[in-house]
Amino acid sequence: MAWADVCIFIADQIDAKLKAGSAPEVVGGASHMSWTSAAVRMERLRSQGEPFISQSDLAKQFECSSGTIHKAIKRTPALQTWAKRNAAAPKAQSLNDVVADRTAQSSELDPPDDAAMREWLEQADDEGRAWFHSLSPEDQRDVVRDPDKYPRILGRTP
Repeated sequence: MAWADVCIFIADQIDAKLKAGSAPEVVGGASHMSWTSAAVRMERLRSQGEPFISQSDLAKQFECSSGTIHKAIKRTPALQTWAKRNAAAPKAQSLNDVVADRTAQSSELDPPDDAAMREWLEQADDEGRAWFHSLSPEDQRDVVRDPDKYPRILGRTP
């Protein structure tokens, strides 16, 4: 007989006793439930495809202590697997010094290129600024680095 069949059989026996009127013993306002009974009920939930909820929520649902739920999970291998949390994505970590030193920085311009672009934009007319901003960052750097390639800029003549 498989473990699931045994659990279902025991759960049916407990349900039959409850229906017959023999209520579980109440201790301190909460019903006293053995860890095996809790394991049977959790096994039933697991076999029905229910997702695992927290131990405290299960304790409230079964009206027993969270210690009983914990004990049932620890002593039942199938429930241990069911109760395991899914592995979360690893936490983000900052770059260490070795990686940071060897990573090319492409988001910021070299200071001379940045200064040359600002100077070019200050001297350009509105049409020249619009044209310059329509270029990709690589093309903008080419314009600033090789002004002879673009003779019509800034009133230059060929």
